[in-house]
Amino acid sequence: RLGGSAAGAANAEALWEDVTALTRLTYLSLNDNALQGRIPESIGQLRELRYLFLGDNALAGSLPSALSQLTHITMMAAHDNTLSGSLAPLRG
Repeated sequence: RLGGSAAGAANAEALWEDVTALTRLTYLSLNDNALQGRIPESIGQLRELRYLFLGDNALAGSLPSALSQLTHITMMAAHDNTLSGSLAPLRG
């Protein structure tokens, strides 16, 4: 858990840079971390990702098209954010 809204706002960009550099990651849970802003297109670099949990944050904006690059994903949850858009059916 990252902690309060200051951490969510100030560290979200750096967090995404660090996380998306872990290209062999298979499980990512960032639930309830006060993350703010958008899910970056760089999420598509996580080609081995199978589980993605981003619920209970303050993420906003459109879902990135790069999510379609996550071909191994079997479960994703992004509830309790302000996200828009749609996803193609999961292929994992």
